[in-house]
Formats: sequence, structure tokens, C-alpha cells
Amino acid sequence: MSQTGHKVLVLGSQGVLGTVLARTFADEGWEVLRAGRRPEPGVHLVDLDRPETLRDSLEGVDLVANPVPDERLVAEEVVLERGPALVNMSAVPAARGWALKRETASGTGLVLIHAGLVPGVTSLLAADLLRRHPEADELELAFTLSASGTSGKGGAGLIHRYLTAARHHGTFRAELGPPLGPRTCLEIGPEERGWLSDDLLSGRAVRLGVYFRERALQGLFLTLNALRMIAGTPRLTFVAGRGRVPPEASREPIADWVAVRRGGERLAARVVHGRGDYRMTAASTVVFGEGLLKLRGAESRRTGVFAPEELFTLEQLRPALERRGFEIIDR
Repeated sequence: MSQTGHKVLVLGSQGVLGTVLARTFADEGWEVLRAGRRPEPGVHLVDLDRPETLRDSLEGVDLVANPVPDERLVAEEVVLERGPALVNMSAVPAARGWALKRETASGTGLVLIHAGLVPGVTSLLAADLLRRHPEADELELAFTLSASGTSGKGGAGLIHRYLTAARHHGTFRAELGPPLGPRTCLEIGPEERGWLSDDLLSGRAVRLGVYFRERALQGLFLTLNALRMIAGTPRLTFVAGRGRVPPEASREPIADWVAVRRGGERLAARVVHGRGDYRMTAASTVVFGEGLLKLRGAESRRTGVFAPEELFTLEQLRPALERRGFEIIDR
């Protein structure tokens, strides 16, 4: 019996992020069912090419955690149909997540898309800043890349795709504070619009950026960008050595930036500090999972597809985030 009384099914648990998720939920007192495509002791066979394998694994499960970057959103469709609740922190393309929300007509499940750290926690910060500054006409978001951080091939490949999508990227400055200091961020993924809803953005411009924690790498990629050579970066540069499951998730300092501007002038900014991107992503997934189950208990008829900022506020979840090592600082 779990300490919390809750049971979570972790998809993709043979991968890097899935492994970190399973360990984090277990450390938090959940009963964890690991799921994956490869036969392995202690792992439930769930192959999203065969949706029935997921349906057969949902008995007694309270929550599904999905880090699998499956643009078909098979797991989400199964849970919407059958229940219970699901958190997706795989950073699937924003358009695909919003399409699922529009297409969902009925069902018994509750699905949280675009959740995790980025997007997810940063979405709550963005919504809070826009509520406080409705006059803002631009939103900035930036997140940390680290060569030494725990990462899977899927996440590394996604960053490679973003950075090599153009010969040159725009930049903006993020004042992150110690220990990372001011950083120049490379703009990426304009089509994602921060994974935020059109209702929240209301036509505002969005600048999504990344920076490298390691200053040597930061300098290298800024130089490649200035020379308009960044699109030629080999994919192997990002994915080499990724995909091996480490004994423990890394704890490198990270800092994610959210700011609002009007007419080019910064109105307000916040930084989320933590230790280790995958560690913090897993911790935020637990917080969102707890929130979903609490919501289901209070509103049993609540079903459908939602983004974090549509169900929760920063004020509601901030205490739980801070207990797990998140530090949210006004800049």
C-alpha cells in the first residue's frame, strides 16, 4: 500500500525521463506501476502502437504520467475515453495539444497537457504576470540547456531541431541573478508560442528562448548564430551520450525566465531556480498530479483537456512547488 493511497502508471519508464519520474513518485510515497514497450521484469507492457495495452493497464490506477513524445497523443485519447487522469510533460508541439482539446467531445478522463517545468510551471508564472500586468504586449520565456544535465535523446533531439531550424536566431537578454547571471537567449520555436493558450495570450507577441548553462558552449553557439552557421550543427552534437539511464538525476543549477514587456520596456520578470532539469520536471509532475486528483475529488464531473494555467494558479501550487526545491524570485 502506498503512503499517499495513490497509484500512478508511468509510461516510457524504461527511458531517462520516465525512470526519473518513477523514482520521484516512489520517493513521494506513491505506488508506482512502470510501463514500457520492452519486456522487462517489473514493467507492464504498454505499447502506444497498440492502445489496448494501455487500456488493459488502467485498472486501479489514479494517474497516468506520460513523458513519451508521441504526437498522435494516443495515451491522452485512451485516458479521455476511459479515465482516470493524465499529466503529459513531453512538450509535444503546442498545436497538437490544442487540437486535441478542440477535438474532444466526450469521455470520462481528465488530461493535463503542456505540463512539467517548461512548459508547465513557467505557464503558471506567465499567467500570473499577465494577470498583474494586463497592459503587457509581449511575453518572454527562456529555459536552461546543460551539456552535463540528465537528458534523453528525445529531448536533446527536440532542442537540435529548434536550434537548426534557421541560419540565424534573434536574441534577448535574461537577468537570471546568481549563480547564472545575465544571459543572452537564442529565440527558438516561434510556432509554439510558449505552449500557452490563445485566450491567455490575447494576441500578444511571445519570445521563447534558450541559453546554455556552460559559458563555453554559450559562447560557441552565439558565435555560430552570429556567423549564420548554427543550422549546420550536427544532430550528434546534441544526442551523443544521451539516453543512458543514470543512477541519479543530475543536480546542476538551472534558471528559467518569464518576463512581460510593453513597448519594449520590461514591466516585470520572475525566475524559477532549481537543481537539475529532469529532477525539477519530475517534481513538478508530482505537484500537477496531486492537483489533478484533488480537483477530481472536488469536481468529479470535470473532464476534458486542459493546460496548467487553465486549472491552477501559481498561488495555489506555489507552496507545493517550494517544498520540492523550486525557488521563484522576482527580478
